[in-house]
This record gives sequence, C-alpha cells and structure tokens, in this order.
Amino acid sequence: MKIKSNSCCFFKTLFTFILQIYKLAMGTFLLLFVPQNCEGQTCSMLELWQPVQTEYQMALYFNALTLAMFLWTYMWELKRERWCIQHLDNNKHIAADNLSGILQNRADLDEKLRSLNVHYIHSLHITGGICFINFVGSGYLIALRYLDISTITSYFSFMLLILMKLQSSYNVGKQSYHENIALSAYINQPLTFNTLAGLQYDEERGSALTYDSTTGYHYLHA
Repeated sequence: MKIKSNSCCFFKTLFTFILQIYKLAMGTFLLLFVPQNCEGQTCSMLELWQPVQTEYQMALYFNALTLAMFLWTYMWELKRERWCIQHLDNNKHIAADNLSGILQNRADLDEKLRSLNVHYIHSLHITGGICFINFVGSGYLIALRYLDISTITSYFSFMLLILMKLQSSYNVGKQSYHENIALSAYINQPLTFNTLAGLQYDEERGSALTYDSTTGYHYLHA
C-alpha cells in the first residue's frame, strides 16, 4: 500500500487518537467509572467526583496523573507518526527492510528516527509503571466499596482496555527502537515505512537500494 495523501493519513491518525483518548479517560479514571457502594446504594457521580475521604481524593489525583502520562506518551506517538507520514512512505514492491539501507546514506533522517524511537519507548516504560501503580491503588480502594459483580467486571474491562493499548504500542515501540525502523502505531493493517515520501525526495522515491561490495549501496530505480 502506498500512502497517497499525507493530509488524509494524518487526519485519520488524529481521529484514531481522539477515540483512544476517550477510551483511556474511562480506563484511567477507575474511581469514577467503576460502580461502587456508598452507604448501601450505588455511588452517584457527584459522590465519586467529590469524595470526602483523603485517600480517595489522592487516588483521583493519581487517576488524573495516569491520564496525563498517557497524553504525554501520545504526544511522542503522534509526533513520531506525523514525521513518518511526512518523510517516509510504504511501497509493497520493495523489501520491508529497504529503509535501513536508505538511512545509511541519510544521516539526518537516521538520527531523527532514532531520537523519536528512543523518546517513544522511554515514555511507554514510564507510563506503564504509573499505570500499574494506578491499577493497584485504585483497585484496593474500589474493593473497599464493593457493590456487586458489576464492580469486578467493570474494573477488569477497563484494565484490559488499557493493557491492550499499552501492549500494542509497546510492541511497535520496542521493535522500532531495537531495529531502528518505522513501524506505524496507527494504521490498522501491518505497515512498515520502507522508503522516502514523494515530492521532497523525488529522486529516491520508489527506488530500492542494492548493495555492491565495491561501490556499496546505490539506488536501483524501477
């Protein structure tokens, strides 16, 4: 698949990002969205939003911190994705690892991609740690106000929602970091950016690198 429109691809990514934020808000603010027991009846949203006990107030702040950490991670994810859309492309007619050869001749692009991959994987590590603490702390307080089976199912449903997103992003970030490649974190089908984008890289676009022991890497135009 060749990415024909950078703007179209970016707005599709932005829509996916907004949808993910909605899901993450529900998955990180566990104290607000998991049904709980308040004096023998289901807690109202006001009771959950303005708890009297200090520990629940602190837990809500930590819920907010967890969401903020996800937004920070998404900032790097979107920044990386937009850079890939602007500078790279996917060409199914050339090898998936074609980009690695190109980067050997383009130190500027190689350095930028490495920097984006490093920041992305580090943000995932930190956010994953914060998320784990949030699960444990919020889960303990929610258990103290257990309502019925809906408390358990809601808690684990939201937790699964977050873990699936973290796993998906971590798989992309880890492989991209270790292999210095540009895997997309948003395109639904498997996609690897393996060549340069059009217009600004016309001479190299649609070309594959070939290696000769004497001359080294050079472009082989279709």
